[in-house]
Amino acid sequence: MFCNGYGFDDLSPDVIVSAVENAVEVGTSVFFDPGPRRKSLLSGTAEEQKALRHFLRMSDVLILTADEVESLTDIANPILAGQELLKKGNRAKWVVVKMGSKGSILITKSDITCAPPFKVKIMDTIGYRAVGCGAGRNVATLKKVVELIETPDLNEDDKFWNELLGDHLN
Repeated sequence: MFCNGYGFDDLSPDVIVSAVENAVEVGTSVFFDPGPRRKSLLSGTAEEQKALRHFLRMSDVLILTADEVESLTDIANPILAGQELLKKGNRAKWVVVKMGSKGSILITKSDITCAPPFKVKIMDTIGYRAVGCGAGRNVATLKKVVELIETPDLNEDDKFWNELLGDHLN
């Protein structure tokens, strides 16, 4: 189950807590990305604060920015802050800290892995902050969509992936 902080805009904290409890009960992994809403949840109603704490304790995977992990722990170092969240979480297996242009950090109880960023070819910035593809549909034509799909550098070739994955394919 995936939930982000914006789920609190549409659902009551009690419904969200119930969804987490049901997911845990049936063995579903819980992913939580509080996003920008974490600020208002930290200072929100008692029910919102309780639901946020519940999500932080019961999630298998926490996905946060460096600012978010610091605001939740009062620890500036993102690795130490991620480790603190792992200690506090009943089920937490991973904390992923998004470091913007520096990549991301995966923190587990036994390991720390850094993933560098990768460059992408910017084709069009219209709607780059939009969620979903609603903004793109207003400017896209069938010809442009087909052109993007057929562009070789958007679809890496099989040789690259076969070399990268090697023995893990079988």
